[in-house]
Amino acid sequence: LYGVNLKESLQMNLALDIPISFRNDGESAIVGEAIYGAGKVYKRLVGITLGTGFGSAFIINGKPHFEGEGIPKKLPLYDCVWKNQRVDDIFSIRGLMSRLASLGFYDNPKQAVNEAKNNSQIRNVFEAWGDDLGQFLNASISSFKAQALIVQGGLSGGMEYFAKSLQRNLSARVVKHSLGSKAALLGASDAFNEQYGSI
Repeated sequence: LYGVNLKESLQMNLALDIPISFRNDGESAIVGEAIYGAGKVYKRLVGITLGTGFGSAFIINGKPHFEGEGIPKKLPLYDCVWKNQRVDDIFSIRGLMSRLASLGFYDNPKQAVNEAKNNSQIRNVFEAWGDDLGQFLNASISSFKAQALIVQGGLSGGMEYFAKSLQRNLSARVVKHSLGSKAALLGASDAFNEQYGSI
């Protein structure tokens, strides 16, 4: 898809005479959760998605902001470097699985969550991962004066094992998503409605 005008291509090949709007999937999920889900009670929040990659958005009154007071100069956060590594390589499935591999665990993250209940070594990996995540996010969340950090994505299923270590590094309240996969659809529709109105 590199270099392809996807909007024009879709309209031409599908003979569509209707508006098309795009929004990043992580941003969509965070906006959906901010407007309709666990984040709707907060004026200022930071949302993150933990999964195949590391997504983030800085939200004021349900809208993503990309510059302004307290918002990091370097966005998106996934491309930042922390402890000599790209953030996307640390706080993603491959980052967590790399840590678990040091224990000889090569299964999938869901299985790691299942086994963590009875395996203190796996629990320790989750806890250390959450601690690092909190340390990385601390400066951004503090300068933005976020009231909450909304955590989404596939790895949020293991929050019971990393939420406490994440929270102890942050002034904002750590909150798990409530809408699941619906959040991204709601966030995408919000972008469309904002651009074109209700059709």
